[in-house]
Amino acid sequence: MPKHLNSTAKKLVASLINYFEKERDNGGPLLPLQAVRERVAQALNVSSSTVSAISNAVKNNELLNSPSKHRPHPKSVTDIIHLNVNSIRNAIYEMYEKSR
Repeated sequence: MPKHLNSTAKKLVASLINYFEKERDNGGPLLPLQAVRERVAQALNVSSSTVSAISNAVKNNELLNSPSKHRPHPKSVTDIIHLNVNSIRNAIYEMYEKSR
């Protein structure tokens, strides 16, 4: 079953196609075949340090996870610790009494 790619993966595939077409038009590799990480970095249009970090993670059998996208931000208005519940209750009671 084919895997669906997100937009970032599609951009990487497009970079690979562009790189291999350049190599085809050049009649051979643009960089020496021994410079594997540099070729991968140029083909994917990413930095060589990124390629090295991923390569080291794969060699060490580490999971390749994306950074977490959810960063919880405390809501100061609804944070019970900082609320004075009695003053809110009194303000609501006063508003109710004034509306009568």
